[in-house]
Amino acid sequence: MEALKQHLPNFRGIPNTKVYRASRPDQLEGESLEAFMNLGIKSIIDLRSMREFPSAKGPKAVDDHFKLFSVNIEKANSVVRSSINKNGKVNSTEKFDLESYAGYSENDERTHSVFDMVSREYAAGVMSRASFGVKGFLYSLYAIDHVFQSSMFIKALVQYCINSRGLLGQYQDIIDYCGDKIRVVLQTMSCASQAPVLVNCTYGKDRTGIIMALVLAVLGKSPDFIADDYAKSAPELANRAEVQGYLQQMRFNDSFYKSDRETMVKLLEYVDEKYGSVEKYLEHIGFVDSWQRQLRVALLLDELADPQSEVSEIPQ
Repeated sequence: MEALKQHLPNFRGIPNTKVYRASRPDQLEGESLEAFMNLGIKSIIDLRSMREFPSAKGPKAVDDHFKLFSVNIEKANSVVRSSINKNGKVNSTEKFDLESYAGYSENDERTHSVFDMVSREYAAGVMSRASFGVKGFLYSLYAIDHVFQSSMFIKALVQYCINSRGLLGQYQDIIDYCGDKIRVVLQTMSCASQAPVLVNCTYGKDRTGIIMALVLAVLGKSPDFIADDYAKSAPELANRAEVQGYLQQMRFNDSFYKSDRETMVKLLEYVDEKYGSVEKYLEHIGFVDSWQRQLRVALLLDELADPQSEVSEIPQ
């Protein structure tokens, strides 16, 4: 396990489930890769953008054993899944109906799906609070980025629109504006033949933390359990220079370095207050009760996965 965690920081499994969470798996090689493969993980749910993934450092040896896809949603309720290589180059593309998309491979092979979870709707929602002048500035940077494949827009969005809301505010905005992306991620995780599952982003804290909170709630875990699991990222990432360097590079303020238990408690309270419960929020974004039952069957250990059982009775 130590060899694994050396190359896969913030790695841990969730008791009584078939779910693991971690930072990016690009550095796995040798003993750490062997330890990872011995876990039997069938599906990697990667929440990074298609700008982050190709530029990430590391041998990406894990992708010699997993088929790589990028997954996006089009406006017409269709999912576009592209087969890609380690550099992000598209080999082939397929379209699926969002209502039925489950992400599995026809040959039941291991899959590594990159979802780019933070959507255009998120950026638009965050920008809606900005002044007219800031909006104009951001749109100009977006156009420049499109031409030169730079990242000035997202850095300015962080500086002018995200930092002022803090980490909790960012999480709330992801909940409110990224529903379609969250839905397709959860539908992909609901395919039993693709479990066990690893969920990751860059450092396994923020995007991963939100998805894991929703998944664990569906699996019957209490708010206290969810908040405690989220807070485990703090010591895992403490004193890692690359984390601090990344946040500074992207212009996040120091509050975004934290993973305090209270942040997750307040996020779950926000979901309850605005949507009624996590389950009702998921219904709101289209991840309906039948999908939620399928998620439990896929990700709970077999003796706990009876879809007729009361979720509240699932042990923690």
